[in-house]
Amino acid sequence: TTKQTRSILDKALFSLGFIPRTSVTKYVRVAVYDKFKAQVPVIEQSTRYTSLLYSFAGKQLLLAGVHLISMVSESEEYDRLISARDDIKSLEEFENLNKIDNTVLIGDFNMNTFEIGMVSHRGLNSTFCKRTAKLAPISKAKKKYFFNPSWRAFANDSLRNKPPGTIYYDKPKKSAILYWNMLDQVLIRPNLLSSATDKSFEIITRTKTKNLLTNNGIPDAINYSDHLPIKFKLKI
Repeated sequence: TTKQTRSILDKALFSLGFIPRTSVTKYVRVAVYDKFKAQVPVIEQSTRYTSLLYSFAGKQLLLAGVHLISMVSESEEYDRLISARDDIKSLEEFENLNKIDNTVLIGDFNMNTFEIGMVSHRGLNSTFCKRTAKLAPISKAKKKYFFNPSWRAFANDSLRNKPPGTIYYDKPKKSAILYWNMLDQVLIRPNLLSSATDKSFEIITRTKTKNLLTNNGIPDAINYSDHLPIKFKLKI
């Protein structure tokens, strides 16, 4: 977000009972809103990364919103791996120091689900396999796994207005070869897996009154955004 878009978001969300958790500065891009009544400590705010610590019935949940470096700024996949590794380092340190197993990352990762920065143990160490996330030993880099339900998007049928991604790029180059890209994702620690998470990941294409797609079935970037929103459920 920017200062301008934060002002627009505040106006739209205050009336629905949401409150902002993040400050408005030129360095903070990720805005977090919620309806939680208690205080929520902000752990870290930076240009590409914001983390907060929630408490539910005595259990702590670490929530991080991300907007990682883009394919335009870093066209090489390996460079985005290095950037992702650096961005996640402080979160992992906080997890280990405070013995937190309930962590959620959500936002614009600017990488597809299968890119090395997402799946490598040197990066975010995420997997589409729940069994691997829950039962596999800690990876070579002594890192825990994230489960990534965002892979479900690739099973969608775009001919039925269920897009296989959140952003469409019609001038594919080396860094974006699929036309459809799944850049907006959610990663969760396997400790949070439950029946509530099963099949709950969804790409939003319309609201009750608005269609977020053009007649060609791609995101309506002129009236709304070039990214489609995502939705996911957790049982705490």
